[in-house]
Amino acid sequence: MTSRPLTSRAKVFLIASLAIVAALIYPAYRIVPSIYWQHRIASFIRVTAYYPGCTNGHEGVSRFRCECEFVFEGEKDQSKLIFEGPELQHSYDSKAKRYSVSGIGTIQNATNRIEIKSDRIVVNGTEIPADRPSSFRILIGRNGELKRSVWDVSW
Repeated sequence: MTSRPLTSRAKVFLIASLAIVAALIYPAYRIVPSIYWQHRIASFIRVTAYYPGCTNGHEGVSRFRCECEFVFEGEKDQSKLIFEGPELQHSYDSKAKRYSVSGIGTIQNATNRIEIKSDRIVVNGTEIPADRPSSFRILIGRNGELKRSVWDVSW
């Protein structure tokens, strides 16, 4: 039995089919790890605070510009965080695994330390810049390293 060569129409159909499959798989290749990463981040204890002295904008986009979220890598036990300072107030949302913090003071977890001062926030000796265009999330590694907590899905 001999095989017949593909016609021009069959070749075009095959190439178009492969291109469509590739176009569907490539975004999934980038997005699936991002979804997993965000799920993993959500399982750790987080602390949300507002940058001292920051003024929220009136526009919807800039309204959250002052919000800061700190994620303690690997920490799933909220009792491991220590809050120090008479002006530091905190509350815990067990469903979201998130502390909301206001005031001035220190948050400690093992060797990691967040200092909320009257004019700045310092994490493990690194000052977080106040002049940023949006809110941010910082992943604090077990070794104290500050990492990006957003998976980059840029093409």
